[in-house]
Amino acid sequence: MNKSKTILLLLLLIIALCIYYMGCYKKNITTQVNYTLQGTTIIKQGNIQLTIWDNNTEDGDSVKVYLDGKLIKDTLAILYEPLQLNFGKLSKGEHLLGVVAINEGIMSPASASMSISNNTENKEFEM
Repeated sequence: MNKSKTILLLLLLIIALCIYYMGCYKKNITTQVNYTLQGTTIIKQGNIQLTIWDNNTEDGDSVKVYLDGKLIKDTLAILYEPLQLNFGKLSKGEHLLGVVAINEGIMSPASASMSISNNTENKEFEM
């Protein structure tokens, strides 16, 4: 092969690798969500569970649930009967649990209560 063909093949290979890695990078990007931080808490290790329920009038409230920017539940109806989401054992460190109101029901605002638990500790919040 002559020198110009070798350089052209090398450039095409580099371009193909760049396109491949850009595609992989896009697949690994988590959904970016703008949160209004309403509180922080510390839960020590264990199997983490979120319980969520309507603390006022059951009027059609619904939420989305994110963990570390990744969508866990797209549409979750908030009812009087508590719903539980199990996240299992999370890696050591900080994690961001986001609960975003997507429908406030008939009566504003959304009236969700949540508790985060690891079977020994329980932290409760109101939306």
